[in-house]
Amino acid sequence: MRIVRGRPRHAAAVSRLVSDAFGPERFRKTVYRFRDGVPPIAALGRVAVQDGRVMGTLRFWPLTLADGRPS
Repeated sequence: MRIVRGRPRHAAAVSRLVSDAFGPERFRKTVYRFRDGVPPIAALGRVAVQDGRVMGTLRFWPLTLADGRPS
């Protein structure tokens, strides 16, 4: 298995993986409200690939602290 930087070509496989792992109820979680309209930080995204298939993913979203500072 290789850990590589996430690329646009991985997007569909990542979406399927997350859907399979967490199901449609994931959209009811508070974290999805924080992510609405905010893309993940592409430079930090990683995918685990084995035999050409995405097996795992790690993504990060920016956040803003209560005092307005980005983090």
